[in-house]
Amino acid sequence: MKQFIRLLVPVLTLVTLSGAAAASGLTRVLGAHPWWSEKVVWVGLPAGIALAATAWLLAPARGPRLITLFALTLLAFGLAQYGQARFAASVAEDALAGQAWYFGWIATCALATATVASLFRYQRPAH
Repeated sequence: MKQFIRLLVPVLTLVTLSGAAAASGLTRVLGAHPWWSEKVVWVGLPAGIALAATAWLLAPARGPRLITLFALTLLAFGLAQYGQARFAASVAEDALAGQAWYFGWIATCALATATVASLFRYQRPAH
C-alpha cells in the first residue's frame, strides 16, 4: 500500500499540471492549433506516463535521463513549430506539415510529462 501511495502522488501531480496547462491554454499560446490545443495535452499525458514508467523500469541514471528527456522535448517542440510554419506557408495544403505540427505537439506534451515525472524520486522495490 505504501508503494502505491508513493506512485500515486506523481501521477496526481502530473494530472493536475496537465489540467492547469489545458485550462490556461498554454499549448495554444505556444503555437498549437486552437481546435486541438487541449486535446494534445490529454493525449500526451498517458503517453508521457508510459514513457516515465519505461524509464523507471530501465533504470538509467537520473541526470542523463532528465537531460535526454528534456532534449527530446525541445526537439519535439521544434518539430511542431517547423510543421506549423510549413503548414501556414502552404496555406493549409501541406498535409505532412500539418501532421508534423499535430504529432509534434503530442510528442512535446508526452515528453514534457515524462520529464516532469522523472523529477520525482521513487525507487523500484527490492526483490
